[in-house]
Amino acid sequence: AVNRKLLNFDGLYYKPADKGEQDGLDNLKQQVLSVFSRERFTPPDISALSKDMNLTKNQMSKIIQLLLNEGKLHSVAGQFYLHQDVWDVWITFLKKSFSGQSRLGVASIREFTGSTRKYLIPLLEFSDQQGLTRREGDERLAGPKLNDA
Repeated sequence: AVNRKLLNFDGLYYKPADKGEQDGLDNLKQQVLSVFSRERFTPPDISALSKDMNLTKNQMSKIIQLLLNEGKLHSVAGQFYLHQDVWDVWITFLKKSFSGQSRLGVASIREFTGSTRKYLIPLLEFSDQQGLTRREGDERLAGPKLNDA
């Protein structure tokens, strides 16, 4: 078993972690997470975020991958990422909505998320693929796996 606090993986080898290096990485991960948390259903563009934080795309990819592995970010069909708390809010919204009504229109979903079609449509399609929702015309019905989520 590898203690991730004592060893760093550079993509090829494990090496002893430098305490300052680990603290710096934890700080960067926290900064990235706070942006995703703040932006909610309109997640940041990874290239722009890399530039804002003075990181290379490769460095940002590694941070994103670590956050995915730690369960702190949620990938939406590999197109964009949501903070895990935001994903949980999405699941809760769907469960509450479908407990009171059988159908949800895109307009009410857009109103809840405050998101644009750029993110909303892939989120809905991904939710359909995951069985959380089921598309019928322009509306969504509860999917067979929603209660398991």
